[in-house]
Amino acid sequence: MLISLAQAQTKSGTVIILGFSQQKVVVAADSRESTMSGDYRDDACKITALEQKLIFVATGKGKAGEWSSATEARAAVRALVTFSQDFKPELVDAIAGKWGDAAGQQIISRLGPEKVKDNQVLISGIFVGANAMGVIHISQQTLRAKVSRGHVSFSKLPIVHGEPTSVMHFTAIGEADIYNEYQAGISARANKWKAGSSAYLKSSGIADVEAAFAIMLVDLTGKYGKDRVPHHPDVALVGGPTDAIALTSKGAEWIHRKKDCPER
Repeated sequence: MLISLAQAQTKSGTVIILGFSQQKVVVAADSRESTMSGDYRDDACKITALEQKLIFVATGKGKAGEWSSATEARAAVRALVTFSQDFKPELVDAIAGKWGDAAGQQIISRLGPEKVKDNQVLISGIFVGANAMGVIHISQQTLRAKVSRGHVSFSKLPIVHGEPTSVMHFTAIGEADIYNEYQAGISARANKWKAGSSAYLKSSGIADVEAAFAIMLVDLTGKYGKDRVPHHPDVALVGGPTDAIALTSKGAEWIHRKKDCPER
C-alpha cells in the first residue's frame, strides 16, 4: 500500500485523501494554495482527470508561474498514450517516470541552493489508472533534491505501487497529521470525530460513501490542522472547497468539482 510512503511527505500545504481497492479509487483534496508573495488563494485544482481512466494528483512544489505538475502530466500522457481506455501497469509506470524526469528539470530550474535542502522531497506525483477490465493500478513517483557545492539537482526514487485489494483502504498524502490521528483513535477528539462520522456521511447528501468519507477527512484537516499559512497565523495551510473524484471500470466521475477546474 501507499501508507508508509505518504508519511514520508514534507509539509506541502495540501492534503490528499486516497481510498483504493482493486476496482475503485476515490480521491479528495483541498483547494488552498500559498503564493510566492506570502498570501494564499482557495481555487487550486489539485485533482486532474488526465483521461477517462487516468487520474493524477501531486503534493509539493507543483506550480511555478505558468508551469504546473498537472501540465507536465498531460504532456507525458500525450507522448505515451495511444489508447486511453486501457491503462495497464507498465503504461502507468511509464507515464509516471516520464513525468518525473520533466517535472524534476522544471522544478530545479526554478530553485537556487538557498531555497532547498539536500534530500528534501520536492514533489510526489500519483497516477491512478484502470485497465480495460477495470482493474486499478497506482504508481507514485517521488523526487528529492540533491544539493552539492551550491548546485541543485534531483533524484527520482523508485516508483512505488499501490497494492489494491478487494477491501478499500485509505491513506493521506501531504498534511497527514489529522488523518493519522483519526485512524489511530487514541485522542478524545479523534473518538468524537469517529462517533460523528455516520451523521456526517448521512447529512452530506453524497451517495458515494467512500468519497464522502474522503471529503470528511479533508474537511477535518482544514478545520483542525495545526500548520498555518506564512504571514497569516489564523489561516490553516489546508482549506477552501474540497474536490473529489471516483474512478471505476466506467471511468472517472467527479463527486465535487469547482466550476473553474477542468472536467478533463
